[in-house]
Amino acid sequence: MTSRATRTVLRLAPSGRQWIRVPLTSLNLSRHGRIPPPKPKFETLASETTPVPSIQAVPAPVAAAGSDAGQGSRIGTPNAGAVPVPDAGSPALEQETSFRGIKVPRKPSPPAEGECCMSGCATCVYDLYLDDLEHFHSQVREAKRQILDTLRAEAAADAAGTGNGTPVDLSGWPESQLGPPPTLSKLSDATPADNNRDGGGGGDSKSGSPDPAEVAEREAAEARKQISDPTLRAFLEMEARMKKKQQDQQRKEANREAATPAP
Repeated sequence: MTSRATRTVLRLAPSGRQWIRVPLTSLNLSRHGRIPPPKPKFETLASETTPVPSIQAVPAPVAAAGSDAGQGSRIGTPNAGAVPVPDAGSPALEQETSFRGIKVPRKPSPPAEGECCMSGCATCVYDLYLDDLEHFHSQVREAKRQILDTLRAEAAADAAGTGNGTPVDLSGWPESQLGPPPTLSKLSDATPADNNRDGGGGGDSKSGSPDPAEVAEREAAEARKQISDPTLRAFLEMEARMKKKQQDQQRKEANREAATPAP
């Protein structure tokens, strides 16, 4: 059995003048190490050592004695600075009040201009605002009816001599929600059935009370007119016209189906 011949290769001698034949062996990086590159002749950012600051615990600031915590500082309630502060007299400041023990709801405030994305959403924030307005006026009408019933009962008791002898007190009347207060003469002369003309009752044209949906639509249209951005204002006006046209078509179809006799 003969041994396999050793394979050889030609390599340049260290003198660089002649070629010599050497056996082919596996590469050994430890024997044939690479010469490191020379240092650059110019300065680089990598050649400098960047100091790393040590991580130290920073103690929390201590409030000064006698100062109000959280007032004008960052040591109060978390995210206190992110809470928007409404302007004085804005609808957002109108909290739910009560008069003669009857709760009067708070009027909703219109959405901010940045809340509408102008993407033609199926339910826009201004649609939700319109629903809130309609619900508000419906609740206010019922609250006003109950309040007027109570005031008329007090006026009737005073006229009959069974009351406490003092005139009906209208101080604290929530005018921003219920409108101007009634006069004492109107309370004495009117009857509870007149509530329909003062904001209560069924809310139709026969009783003289405005429909909450119509009042809400007028206030929503007025809120759209107050928008400063002309692009957003034009977009909302167009959306309102399209939805009104769609509602009119649906109402006509419903009336046509109701008028069609059944087979």
